[in-house]
Amino acid sequence: MEKREEIIRYRIRKAKEELKNSELSFINSLYNPCVSSSYFAIFHAARALLAAKGLVSKKHAGVIHLFSAHFIRPGLINPEYGKMIRSAFEQRNNSDYADMYYVDNQQAEIQLTNAKEFLKMAESFLSSEYGIKV
Repeated sequence: MEKREEIIRYRIRKAKEELKNSELSFINSLYNPCVSSSYFAIFHAARALLAAKGLVSKKHAGVIHLFSAHFIRPGLINPEYGKMIRSAFEQRNNSDYADMYYVDNQQAEIQLTNAKEFLKMAESFLSSEYGIKV
């Protein structure tokens, strides 16, 4: 479990770094990068949760699928978090890859708020269910 905890802590640290990037982007009215970093904060937090169960996926769709299959469907985590990760993934793909796609202040704020909530939930879940303080 020691190695697993190290991986979990690393992924939560990555999530916090991305959240900080998202906050700085938002403050500076850089809304597309804000959305992208918000997604990656959620992505890394979800990967930390998967690591707690010994699950691995390096692909974005795989992380979303495993998160839903092992946390949402069994009722361990509120389904709203499944919606958050899917919405963040879609918004990030649009903001990073779609031509002429501009994120506005409101969209960016929603994604930033969701990233904060998702990370808080992940930290709380890891602490209460696995005794891992991050």
